[in-house]
Amino acid sequence: MTYAIKITIFLMSIVILSGCAGGISNNGMTDIGFTDDEIIAEELLIPTNDFTIEGLSIPSESLAGEMIRRYDGEPGTSGILRIDNLNIDRIRSMGLLDGDRLSDTYLYMQAIYRIVLESWLINNTSLSHYDDIINNSELEFVPLTDFDVYDYEYYQCFSTWELKYFYLTNNMCIERLERDDLELLFSSIETGRLVITPELEDMVLRTWQVVTQNEPRVSEDSYIGYTGRGGDPVPNKSITLEISQDQFDEDGNFRDWDNNVPRRDWIEELIEEMQEALAKEINYAVKIYYN
Repeated sequence: MTYAIKITIFLMSIVILSGCAGGISNNGMTDIGFTDDEIIAEELLIPTNDFTIEGLSIPSESLAGEMIRRYDGEPGTSGILRIDNLNIDRIRSMGLLDGDRLSDTYLYMQAIYRIVLESWLINNTSLSHYDDIINNSELEFVPLTDFDVYDYEYYQCFSTWELKYFYLTNNMCIERLERDDLELLFSSIETGRLVITPELEDMVLRTWQVVTQNEPRVSEDSYIGYTGRGGDPVPNKSITLEISQDQFDEDGNFRDWDNNVPRRDWIEELIEEMQEALAKEINYAVKIYYN
């Protein structure tokens, strides 16, 4: 089965969740791509809203506004993002803001980028294997299936993985792409349906380290503050994952996971093993958080 066919099958399995709804410079800093003052949206006649892509879910209007809301008016912690690293000025210059929220077009382009990257990760790492290990553990981990996006579950809600415990928490900062790559990304949705070509796959594999870098304005080997699970800083250049489980039992009582020493020790040992294994598989740093 070819990679393209795998992606097609993968896309067909996506559940529509509307309700949940470049390169590196010599000085070690990231070249974040699109830099001129022309508005790419006008040149491409990109519609900002009022269109849908069949089989692809994006955040609701309120959630799209929450994604760029800053509590103190300054970069830092946004409403729901683990790391506030979307370049709003750049997105605005591209014509891809809709008032005080991200436009549907931006969100669709971001979503298709995530689909291709997540498909590559699931097909080229042992993530499914480790998901099975947790699921089959005698410690009885309970997958989180009923989540509230305002309770830090935005990433899980829009994950395209069919895993029970793992989801990707890197932001897809597509505004860092070069003009030609942005045009290619938009061409995958402009017909109103998903079109994943080998050229698009190649572009994502070539650019994902730039698009997912946590903070391009600081050195690559630095650590960045991380909101939510765990709280430990995350390597600036890393794939970041979370392991999530249900915090309440069937009677609505809180599960005291943190004080369950055998469970905590077991999962921490597994995470250490996973981080090393996955990093070797993709030749890139991997950080895993556990709630």
